[in-house]
Amino acid sequence: MNLFRHSGADRLLSLKRVSFHATLLAIFMHSTTFETELNMNRWILIFMTVCMAALGGCAGDKGKELYDTAQFEEKQRNNEHARQLYEEIVKKYPGTEFAAKAAERLQVIKGK
Repeated sequence: MNLFRHSGADRLLSLKRVSFHATLLAIFMHSTTFETELNMNRWILIFMTVCMAALGGCAGDKGKELYDTAQFEEKQRNNEHARQLYEEIVKKYPGTEFAAKAAERLQVIKGK
Protein backbone atom coordinates (compact mmCIF):
# COMPACT_ATOMS: atom_id res chain seq x y z
CA MET A 1 0.00 0.00 0.00
CA ASN A 2 1.40 3.34 -1.04
CA LEU A 3 0.91 5.98 1.66
CA PHE A 4 1.52 8.82 -0.77
CA ARG A 5 -1.40 8.03 -3.01
CA HIS A 6 -4.62 9.84 -2.32
CA SER A 7 -7.93 9.09 -3.81
CA GLY A 8 -9.93 11.83 -5.52
CA ALA A 9 -12.20 12.07 -2.50
CA ASP A 10 -9.22 12.55 -0.20
CA ARG A 11 -7.84 15.31 -2.41
CA LEU A 12 -11.22 17.05 -2.54
CA LEU A 13 -11.58 16.80 1.25
CA SER A 14 -8.04 18.11 1.67
CA LEU A 15 -8.78 21.08 -0.64
CA LYS A 16 -11.97 21.82 1.27
CA ARG A 17 -10.03 21.84 4.55
CA VAL A 18 -7.43 24.21 3.12
CA SER A 19 -10.13 26.40 1.67
CA PHE A 20 -12.03 26.42 4.97
CA HIS A 21 -8.89 27.30 6.93
CA ALA A 22 -7.94 30.00 4.45
CA THR A 23 -11.44 31.45 4.74
CA LEU A 24 -11.26 31.43 8.54
CA LEU A 25 -7.83 33.05 8.42
CA ALA A 26 -9.07 35.74 6.04
CA ILE A 27 -12.08 36.47 8.27
CA PHE A 28 -9.89 36.60 11.36
CA MET A 29 -7.36 38.93 9.71
CA HIS A 30 -10.10 41.21 8.45
CA SER A 31 -11.84 41.34 11.82
CA THR A 32 -8.52 41.92 13.60
CA THR A 33 -7.67 44.78 11.25
CA PHE A 34 -11.15 46.21 11.68
CA GLU A 35 -10.92 45.93 15.48
CA THR A 36 -7.49 47.57 15.42
CA GLU A 37 -8.86 50.46 13.40
CA LEU A 38 -11.77 50.79 15.82
CA ASN A 39 -9.40 50.79 18.79
CA MET A 40 -7.19 53.40 17.16
CA ASN A 41 -10.19 55.57 16.33
CA ARG A 42 -11.43 55.17 19.89
CA TRP A 43 -8.06 56.27 21.31
CA ILE A 44 -7.89 59.24 18.97
CA LEU A 45 -11.38 60.28 20.05
CA ILE A 46 -10.44 59.93 23.73
CA PHE A 47 -7.23 61.93 23.20
CA MET A 48 -9.07 64.71 21.39
CA THR A 49 -11.73 64.83 24.11
CA VAL A 50 -9.10 65.15 26.83
CA CYS A 51 -7.31 67.90 24.90
CA MET A 52 -10.52 69.83 24.36
CA ALA A 53 -11.44 69.49 28.03
CA ALA A 54 -8.00 70.73 29.05
CA LEU A 55 -8.17 73.70 26.71
CA GLY A 56 -11.74 74.47 27.73
CA GLY A 57 -10.79 74.32 31.40
CA CYS A 58 -8.05 76.89 30.87
CA ALA A 59 -10.32 79.32 29.05
CA GLY A 60 -12.19 80.36 32.20
CA ASP A 61 -9.00 81.20 34.12
CA LYS A 62 -7.44 83.62 31.69
CA GLY A 63 -4.90 85.64 33.60
CA LYS A 64 -5.36 83.79 36.89
CA GLU A 65 -1.82 82.43 37.04
CA LEU A 66 -0.33 85.80 36.15
CA TYR A 67 -2.57 87.49 38.71
CA ASP A 68 -1.54 85.03 41.43
CA THR A 69 2.12 85.58 40.56
CA ALA A 70 1.66 89.35 40.64
CA GLN A 71 -0.03 89.06 44.05
CA PHE A 72 2.94 87.02 45.29
CA GLU A 73 5.40 89.59 43.93
CA GLU A 74 3.44 92.36 45.60
CA LYS A 75 3.54 90.53 48.95
CA GLN A 76 7.30 90.14 48.51
CA ARG A 77 7.44 93.94 48.01
CA ASN A 78 8.67 93.52 44.46
CA ASN A 79 6.24 96.15 43.19
CA GLU A 80 8.04 96.74 39.89
CA HIS A 81 7.63 93.13 38.78
CA ALA A 82 4.08 93.02 40.15
CA ARG A 83 3.28 96.15 38.09
CA GLN A 84 4.69 94.53 34.95
CA LEU A 85 2.58 91.41 35.51
CA TYR A 86 -0.60 93.43 36.17
CA GLU A 87 0.00 95.44 32.99
CA GLU A 88 0.49 92.21 31.03
CA ILE A 89 -2.83 90.87 32.37
CA VAL A 90 -4.67 94.05 31.36
CA LYS A 91 -3.08 93.95 27.92
CA LYS A 92 -3.48 90.21 27.17
CA TYR A 93 -6.89 89.58 28.78
CA PRO A 94 -8.99 92.73 28.46
CA GLY A 95 -12.56 92.48 29.67
CA THR A 96 -11.90 89.58 32.04
CA GLU A 97 -12.34 89.47 35.80
CA PHE A 98 -8.59 89.34 36.32
CA ALA A 99 -7.99 92.31 34.02
CA ALA A 100 -10.33 94.39 36.18
CA LYS A 101 -8.62 93.22 39.36
CA ALA A 102 -5.20 93.91 37.83
CA ALA A 103 -6.26 97.42 36.84
CA GLU A 104 -7.34 98.08 40.44
CA ARG A 105 -4.03 96.78 41.77
CA LEU A 106 -2.14 98.96 39.26
CA GLN A 107 -3.90 102.02 40.66
CA VAL A 108 -2.92 101.03 44.19
CA ILE A 109 0.71 100.36 43.21
CA LYS A 110 1.00 103.63 41.29
CA GLY A 111 -0.42 105.47 44.31
CA LYS A 112 2.35 104.16 46.58
